[in-house]
Amino acid sequence: LMFILFLQTCLVHVMDHLSRVTSQSSRNKMNPQNLAICFAPVLMMDFSSQSQPVATNISEPIQILKYLIEIWPKNQPTI
Repeated sequence: LMFILFLQTCLVHVMDHLSRVTSQSSRNKMNPQNLAICFAPVLMMDFSSQSQPVATNISEPIQILKYLIEIWPKNQPTI
């Protein structure tokens, strides 16, 4: 149970950060699409079941993360 709460808290902090970065996209050029391209492979791919790296279709995780960044509430109070 503690591990799940830890993961949930980490996810909220990561999404809050990505939302803040996106809010400054006019200055840093990191819109939701660009952030999703950078972070989706790290955050959303399952590497645990593969002994050898294989080429995978990353477009779906990118679109999912882009959507999550776009709908993430702005200006949330910190935990």
